[in-house]
Amino acid sequence: MDITARVRDLADKAQQQLPHIQTEEATKLALINPFIREVLGYDTTDLTEVVPEYTADVGVKRGEKVDYAIFRDGEPLILIEAKKAGSRLHEEEPSQLYRYFTTTPSAQFGIYTDGIKYLFYSDLEKDNIMDHRPFLILDLLDSDSAPVEEVAKFVKSEFNPQAIRASANELKYTRAIKSELQQEVTNPSEELVKLLMGRVYTGLKTKAKLEQFTAMTRRAARQLIRDELRGTLNTALAQGDPTATELADGSDSMPTPEDSEDEVVTTESELNGFYAVKAILHASVDPQRVTLRDTKRACTIMLDDNQRKPVCRFWFDKKQKYLGVFDADKKETRLPIDSVDEIFAHADTLKATAARYA
Repeated sequence: MDITARVRDLADKAQQQLPHIQTEEATKLALINPFIREVLGYDTTDLTEVVPEYTADVGVKRGEKVDYAIFRDGEPLILIEAKKAGSRLHEEEPSQLYRYFTTTPSAQFGIYTDGIKYLFYSDLEKDNIMDHRPFLILDLLDSDSAPVEEVAKFVKSEFNPQAIRASANELKYTRAIKSELQQEVTNPSEELVKLLMGRVYTGLKTKAKLEQFTAMTRRAARQLIRDELRGTLNTALAQGDPTATELADGSDSMPTPEDSEDEVVTTESELNGFYAVKAILHASVDPQRVTLRDTKRACTIMLDDNQRKPVCRFWFDKKQKYLGVFDADKKETRLPIDSVDEIFAHADTLKATAARYA
């Protein structure tokens, strides 16, 4: 079984186990141990390969332990810090892992994980000082081929630290630049607006004009993306791509006017709901097919970014939240829920809806 299949198999198991995981120890048992053993190929029962609760003394603090250390030739090369499944890793700096890395000279990589997301770090900027940015992120519920190919380099039989570090620097900064560009499209910074404004506008640069150009920059960025999508679609049509023909006929993948409203903000609750639906459908639907489309009124989860394939809808803008579910005729029924976690209680309904489109 290749690594893509192994990752998908673990993702299926994770989707089944997530509703039952309540502690960090349960996360290790159900998710992280299988990742180390089944995906990376290390024997978690062999203490010459994997040492749990590895002692990594920090300064005057003794008895500090990192959750896992993966050894090679008698030296710990990979340190792993675990958190309970569902932890917001981006909001929690991996400070413990940072300290452990510094006090373990042989360590070349650190992994910070909640069993679902795996953030890979190294010391690319300064020797023996772990970088603050991960160079690779694997999300079991949203994996694509590129991260899996990079994770494959950590498999025991293929492990080559030099090869990993050679590509890690580009991966790290490419990810960072992509993140910054996404942020600029959603919420252009004042620096970018002033730069563009200086190139196209020669009038007086007042605060009111800056606000006007901020809105225009946001719209221009979105229009540019839509134009690129149309160009790609037209190229595919010219080459006879049947998928492109279907999309062009339905026009369901193209953004609607409502989608381009500047006031639309996808909330944290909506994103968590989106991830919950992806987890529910993972066993039967490729995660890449599950998409989110947000508007001022509601947030719709659909397959293939196709309005004719709605899976559910979130009505989360009021104190009372509702989950909208669809019957065979696409008639929506709103079900009151108190938290995003209650979406899992309607898993069978969502699976049945997705199965109708499959």
